[in-house]
Amino acid sequence: QGSASGSTTGGEPISQMRYIGQMFNLYLLLEGRERLAVVDMHAAHERVVFYRLKQQFAAGEINSQVLLLPETMVLAPDQVAHLAVLQPLLCRMGLECESFGEDCIVVRSVPAVLSGVSPLRLLADIFSLAEGRDWQQHLTKEIDAVLARMACHTAVRSGDSLTPQEVYALLEALEEAEAGAFCPHGRPVAVFVRRGELAQMFGRE
Repeated sequence: QGSASGSTTGGEPISQMRYIGQMFNLYLLLEGRERLAVVDMHAAHERVVFYRLKQQFAAGEINSQVLLLPETMVLAPDQVAHLAVLQPLLCRMGLECESFGEDCIVVRSVPAVLSGVSPLRLLADIFSLAEGRDWQQHLTKEIDAVLARMACHTAVRSGDSLTPQEVYALLEALEEAEAGAFCPHGRPVAVFVRRGELAQMFGRE
């Protein structure tokens, strides 16, 4: 019965709807004047982080945060060789790393918006996107896919509990970020059910 739509389409902005609560440890339920909204909090947060990463990348470089303790990662010899070619792109994405010996790299900084993410898992995920391909050409061409994977690493997860203040901060950020009704992976961010649809379900119309 419900329909996927943008957060500001067909009614008041979603951040102005009344927050009712969190369902199944994943969905946020909100009440508006003429509709209900069910928001996938992971997809919404992913959309927000993706938007911020893409904005910063388009401006020239993603803001980075230096790691208090640099982390070391073991790579295959061919991956270490690719690193020299990829370093400028990785630095532009907020990932500062360098080779360390024949089979290791040292990660010194990560994108600031991803400060709570494991840099080694993030880098391994990025490297996996280009396996069996021309790394530099593929990652440059598929930069949106790379940024989407980066955003997915930091997005809130099922089971995370948000305070009402955090919910409204997320919804306000979503309104700024939303260029469509979907997360970077194509999943709907919010589904809306109008008052009339509910009335039909209960035989009131």
